[in-house]
Amino acid sequence: MILDLKNKIAVITGAGSGIGKATAILFAQQGATVCLLDLDEAGGQTVTDTINNAGHTAFFITCNVADQVSVVNTIDIIHNRFAAIHILVNNAGIAHIGRADTTTEVDFDRIVSVNIKGVYNCLFAVLPLMKKTGGAGC
Repeated sequence: MILDLKNKIAVITGAGSGIGKATAILFAQQGATVCLLDLDEAGGQTVTDTINNAGHTAFFITCNVADQVSVVNTIDIIHNRFAAIHILVNNAGIAHIGRADTTTEVDFDRIVSVNIKGVYNCLFAVLPLMKKTGGAGC
């Protein structure tokens, strides 16, 4: 599949590995400037270096999607640098293996904070900017 993402700014959460990494590489190959967000600084920087070394454009910021202040500050940095955000890939997520009777409340709160609140936090920060600049999708 060929995507025309030239001149598009894409924010991808959880981009330091897995699906986020693959999405960041694909979007960069299709011409987007990709802004990688992840808590894993080493993974995020490695993916960013891979993309930049291939002649594409990537930018990495360590970000905790479960923390709204972190997300808003990160999105502000990206918006100030690039003046627009066209695409948000809300990919960050964590897994937990366990049963209801063996999962602690702390584990459950962490899952909800990242997998649900993290999605909301990114939408909260990005949607107003996308509405102003004609974002492509979430």
